[in-house]
Amino acid sequence: MNFRLMTVRRKMQLGVAKLPLPMTWWWLSRYSNLDSLCFILVPKTDGEPVACITVVGLDFYLPKWQERVVGLTNLFVTEEERRHGYAQTLILDVCRKLREELVTRVEMHA
Repeated sequence: MNFRLMTVRRKMQLGVAKLPLPMTWWWLSRYSNLDSLCFILVPKTDGEPVACITVVGLDFYLPKWQERVVGLTNLFVTEEERRHGYAQTLILDVCRKLREELVTRVEMHA
């Protein structure tokens, strides 16, 4: 538990978008055929997202690993909002949300 993260949680809320915010050619050629969601961290008082992360379903590993796995990729925090704990808050909130969806393993590459 961290006081800074509690402060961020009071100001921000977790949102969900269907596609990642910056649609690039690379993303379309790599992830477009996989199920994916983009989780965003937005201010409760209305405003632009300050952080986002893409969750990619890795269901093709289910027979081998015998557990439900997702991948986290494309973590992004706006330049002026970095070093305030938004990325850490976003990752923790996304992991809590995925645990509710019975996801047992998360793979993340940074």
